[in-house]
Amino acid sequence: MEKSKLVATLMAQHFKLSHQNSPKSEEEANYMKNVSYANVIGSLMYVMRCTRPDLAYSVSLVSTYMGKPGKLHWEDLKWILRYLKGTIEARLLYEKHEESARNVTV
Repeated sequence: MEKSKLVATLMAQHFKLSHQNSPKSEEEANYMKNVSYANVIGSLMYVMRCTRPDLAYSVSLVSTYMGKPGKLHWEDLKWILRYLKGTIEARLLYEKHEESARNVTV
């Protein structure tokens, strides 16, 4: 993914996630055995939970197919990685502000 083209949108119109895209041939099933689909989903869930809530919907969609992902599912997951790479500077930032730290008496 180092040399992949960056994308600006998280979910593209071409996303057609379906169980019908699960492997139908032995060749595709063997190909997907060598893909670390579940590991990538887990990593994205960690990033989503800690700093990138914008990934929540997309990650939940692709994680639905963890049981039997196909090549199209893998392509959609790589799309999310390309989006993440292009927006690497976006994150949540928690700071303490002096205004919110003042005492209020009622």
